[in-house]
Amino acid sequence: MKCRIGVDDQVPEEVLPRFLETVAAAGVTRFAIHARKAWLQGLSPKENREIPPLDYALVLAMKRAFPDVVKGDRITGVQRPDEGVRFFHNGTLRSELRDADFTRRFFGIWLSPQTSEPKLRQSLLGTALPRP
Repeated sequence: MKCRIGVDDQVPEEVLPRFLETVAAAGVTRFAIHARKAWLQGLSPKENREIPPLDYALVLAMKRAFPDVVKGDRITGVQRPDEGVRFFHNGTLRSELRDADFTRRFFGIWLSPQTSEPKLRQSLLGTALPRP
């Protein structure tokens, strides 16, 4: 699958990891990531290939953090407060990002009170959902 690192005002560090995880869970095993955001309003296709800045560092970080995964593999993210995150693939360290802001945003996808997946958040935190 081919994709950009984000679209318009999206924050790539927030949306790209979640997007990759979602499509990987659906069975996609190969990704080609274009290191520029796509601007759907205000830029021509030619300008979209030249104006948005390239972010090779993010693409390389995602490549290290999200290896080819097969059924039964385990990817583990370990948050290191005020330091960053370490990603393990089947127990082997694959990537370490020393960016506390990225780490907070990345884990916030699932753990923030504003997550789009409150049941998953509560399951991860080990708390029960209140009964309706």
